[in-house]
Parts: sequence; structure tokens; C-alpha cells
Amino acid sequence: MAVAETGSLARASTRLAVNSSTVFRRLRQLEIQLATPLFQRHRGGYELTAAGIAIVELAHRIDEDIDGVVQSLSNQNAHPAGELRLTTNDTLLFHILMPMLEIFKLRKPKIKVKVTIDNSALNLSTSDSDLALRATDAPPENLVGRCLGRTEWALYGRALDYINSHQPRDTELFQCDWVTLCDNLSSLRSAKFVKKNVSAERITFSVNSVLALADSIESGFGIGYLPCFVGNARASLVKLDGPPTNFGHDLWMLYHPNMRRSTIVREFVEFVTAELRVN
Repeated sequence: MAVAETGSLARASTRLAVNSSTVFRRLRQLEIQLATPLFQRHRGGYELTAAGIAIVELAHRIDEDIDGVVQSLSNQNAHPAGELRLTTNDTLLFHILMPMLEIFKLRKPKIKVKVTIDNSALNLSTSDSDLALRATDAPPENLVGRCLGRTEWALYGRALDYINSHQPRDTELFQCDWVTLCDNLSSLRSAKFVKKNVSAERITFSVNSVLALADSIESGFGIGYLPCFVGNARASLVKLDGPPTNFGHDLWMLYHPNMRRSTIVREFVEFVTAELRVN
């Protein structure tokens, strides 16, 4: 095309930043492969033959098609469309993700979000999800992702039971009724602490859901440990001065390594990261 547009080997070689002999050799190789001359050589330069005109027209169409594909991909990146499949637990969904998803829907209306609530151990390999939001200090080694921050826990009671900011002493705490987590959540540090330090007869309620645990404290079943973003969001609960503990976990957005290049996944991770920084 450079020879056709400039009409000479010298000018074509300048445009292509190679020497004239290289242009001549490549042109000759192409004519041999096609078994037909593409140019007529004369004193004024190089003039396209009928076959050469057909080849140049085809090359222009290919260029236009490539430009169209590049533009289309660029538009898709600017306005990605498709489905984002996310798994998380009920607590993180309702207290952290749900307000963000409302904003994300307004900003990226062509991305449809499908959420699967799962409180069990994370295994993206056997699920239909692209992403997982989990509170953990030991993310699976076969996944990649981003640590979004840390969730802290504290001891909470029903505000109605602690009017005038009365705080039970440490010795009184273990004489109170308690609620705790069980089943697949019994491995959490808060649940282990309660099991070790609170007598069985004082544990009046156990459940395998953090949200249900918060509801039980609100209902007056007893005091218990909750993530601060759950307890602080409920006006009917009050934080108690319990013994020093470290029940927190890192908050991770995790995905398969082969999802790194997904525009939808990348945009969602960046969006959630930015929202958590602000809030």
C-alpha cells in the first residue's frame, strides 16, 4: 500500500522506515506468491495493474474492518454489557454490597448482577460465580483478588437492657445470657471464645447466620459478638465493654486468575474498592 500511495520505492521506504531494497524484495516476493504483477514500472514511478488495484482495494476494506473492530471493542470497554455472577454471605450482601449495587446499577445499566448467597466455605471452582466477597484471613491460594479492608467485631447487647449507659463488669458478663454462632460458623474466633468462656447453660440461642444472631440480640435472647458494621447499624443494640479480643477478618474480593482480563470483573472490583474508601 505504501508503494501504491507514494508511487515510488524510495518514498515508500521512507514511510516504512526501511531501505529501498527491502521494499523491492518484499514486493517481488508478493508478486511471486500471487503469480501476477501488481505494478507497472516506468520512469515516473510505479503504477498499479488491475490485479494491484484489486489488492489495494481489499487491503483498504480490511483496514476499515479492523478499525471497526477496534472501535467496537473500545465501546464495549467504555460501556461493558453482560452478566456478573457474584457469591457472598447474607451479612456482607445486606450490610455492605446492597447499597453499592444500587449505585452500580445506575452507573452500569447494561451489566446484570446475579448474586448467590452462600455461608459455606468458598470454592469458586465448583460454583457458577465469577467473583466472591468473603471475610477471611486465609484466602484460597488458587484465587487472586484484592483486600478491601478489615472487619472488626465487638460485644453487643440490647439497648433496652442497658439504659443510662450501664455497662456490666467483666465478672458480670459471664453471668448474662449469651447467643452465639454454630454449625459451619462455629469455627469463627468469636464462636470459639464463647464456647470456651461461657458456660453451656448461659448460651440460650445459637444460629448459623450472623444476621439472625443480631436479630436474637435485638429480641433479648442475650448478648453476643457481632461484626461492628452489623451492630453499629442497629439503633436497638449497644456496644458493650467486653474483654479485649481480636475477632476481625480481612475483607477480600476474590476471583479466578483467568478472570483478570474481564472488563466487567475489573470494573466491579474497582467500583467496590472506591466505594469502600469513601464510606
